[in-house]
Amino acid sequence: MRSVRGLFVYPWDLLSEGVDQTIERISGELGCTALALNCNYHSGRFLHPRHRDGGLVPTLRGVINHREGAGAAFTPNPARYGQGPLPLREAPLADARVIERASAAARRVGLGLNFWVVVLHSSSLGAAHPELSVRNLYGDRFRFALCPAQPRVRDYARGLVDDLCAQFQPDWLMLESPTYLGLVHGDHHELILANLDELAKLLLGLCFCEACQERAAALGISVREVLVAARKLSDRLIEDERGGLDPMFTASETVSALLAFPELYAYLRMRGDTVTSLLAELRSIATAYGVRTGVTSSIFTRPASKAWMEGTELRSAAAAVDSLLTVSYFPDPAAVRGDIRWVKGLIEGQPFQVALNAGYPDALSEVNLVTKALIAAEEGATGVFYYNYGLLTHERLRWVAAANAALAARESL
Repeated sequence: MRSVRGLFVYPWDLLSEGVDQTIERISGELGCTALALNCNYHSGRFLHPRHRDGGLVPTLRGVINHREGAGAAFTPNPARYGQGPLPLREAPLADARVIERASAAARRVGLGLNFWVVVLHSSSLGAAHPELSVRNLYGDRFRFALCPAQPRVRDYARGLVDDLCAQFQPDWLMLESPTYLGLVHGDHHELILANLDELAKLLLGLCFCEACQERAAALGISVREVLVAARKLSDRLIEDERGGLDPMFTASETVSALLAFPELYAYLRMRGDTVTSLLAELRSIATAYGVRTGVTSSIFTRPASKAWMEGTELRSAAAAVDSLLTVSYFPDPAAVRGDIRWVKGLIEGQPFQVALNAGYPDALSEVNLVTKALIAAEEGATGVFYYNYGLLTHERLRWVAAANAALAARESL
């Protein structure tokens, strides 16, 4: 079976450059066989280097693009979201019917139609519904992260999948962040001046909202013991700034703490079960429409062996969906191979795909990106996806084309 060669694409880039022209370029000049089209996104500040060439839609031309209040590029159907909040509709994108037009264009040129769906990473919804967001061990809310244990959040996630499948019938849904998100987010003017180690970051990112506590208590976990242990450790680690120590110390200290505090370990397993059960629900909905599902290994924590810090248990997550998308954003090809092999060893024959960052700082040259794409294919990935069309320079898009050409040549041997 031939592997997929895909490209992550923002809907606003399609409108800015022209939907049909861009889809034809992705299929032809860039050598892709699949589109990974974003349908629901989060706020951010982006450098779009090619927007300096101009574009068709003046409001979408910004080289430095501030996207506050980002949300759905389509018109949500309120009937599908139960008690959950509705996605925030982005009028310029939804009114232009960019998802419908891009889907039709992809079908016309024979591109596989994958929807890239950001599920629970949403500053817009977190700000509007703070009671649904992650609440850490000190009671602070993370507005960028909806909590997957919250029943209304799960209604929202199920509705999002149901809505996209019913309206557009894609081939795949590529689910990003149907998980917990941790402390470090790269938020606007985020200031962390303490040198925190991995354990401190983990503890500060744990959610103790009412729904998480109820799930833990139902499993016989003493939430009070977990909170006492987590706060005691966190207080000390923040002050100690152990992030400055040699990794041979800090890499082992998380494991040491989990063995010393079994209730804390049980709480982490509860988080993993929460995410896995949500994935299974989302897959069941998509399957009813004949749509397959994949999930990213992690978002902010890499390598994949650290995905559990976001609540993604690789083994169970891979079994709950149709494919695991391993996010291997590393400059060193050996690190990409090592990341993939760890995943393969855990998921034992389950299908997987690989995402590569074609931008800085992970793609160092054309040869570097080509080498990593070939490694993914050699290791058995069913697809290679590059990040991200609108964020890449002309030169880096040429590297994507070269990597795809190398993959195609390998398959023709």
